[in-house]
Amino acid sequence: MKNSRLICLSIFLSIVFFACKKDIYFTQEKESVDKKTTKAKFFGRSAPESGVSVSQYGFLVFENLEDFTNFHEFMLTNTHANVQTYLDELFFTSQGASMYSEVSGDTVKEEECMYYAFGADEVIQIEGVIMRPIDSDRFLLTMTPEFLDNETYGWLINGEYHGDVMSKIATNPTESTEYTFFDFINANPRDYEQTDPNSTPQSRFLGWGWKTLWLDSYIDENGCWVQYAVQVYTVFGWETNSIREKEILKDCPED
Repeated sequence: MKNSRLICLSIFLSIVFFACKKDIYFTQEKESVDKKTTKAKFFGRSAPESGVSVSQYGFLVFENLEDFTNFHEFMLTNTHANVQTYLDELFFTSQGASMYSEVSGDTVKEEECMYYAFGADEVIQIEGVIMRPIDSDRFLLTMTPEFLDNETYGWLINGEYHGDVMSKIATNPTESTEYTFFDFINANPRDYEQTDPNSTPQSRFLGWGWKTLWLDSYIDENGCWVQYAVQVYTVFGWETNSIREKEILKDCPED
């Protein structure tokens, strides 16, 4: 009789255990499905999946220039709501979050991109260069990560130039320079100061983007006349090493 009771108790506990385990499994599976279904869907260029993070000081960090140009293209091909959803997932608070809340369904325009790349402190890091525009965007304070701490970050966001840890360069150079932007900063990580702004200071909404160097054309294998632009990516008017060819016109003969 005693053995029969023990067998019954054992069977009962086994049933309870597997029932609970099944509930846990289905609960976890449901949570997983819910997370997948609530993930934002972007109708333009896909959101960057890597190479983007947020500094402990709250600004966006892009591992290299390509990561940033991908983010730039993502913004230009998606709505304000989609861009904000992506930034929310990074736990980044942009200036654009409050500025464009009433036009969330519209596609982001070129002149609006900067406000999504910047938080309240207007600092960003691209390819190992931390930068902040000052003096109505006529100058940039630049710093490399090894000099960043609480004190130097305070100087940066207050627009204070300290040559022992940073450089100050004029935006939008009017003449060709020996270096591209990132090469120049690497050669002059600190103690370089320009005091005179260039005669045509870069407009705020053109802080970065593609600049056409020249136009060219060719006839393709189908007899179509194709015109394309050779473009260089710029950061506050400074050219970088990123160059592309973009088709701008194609005229094919009628059949």
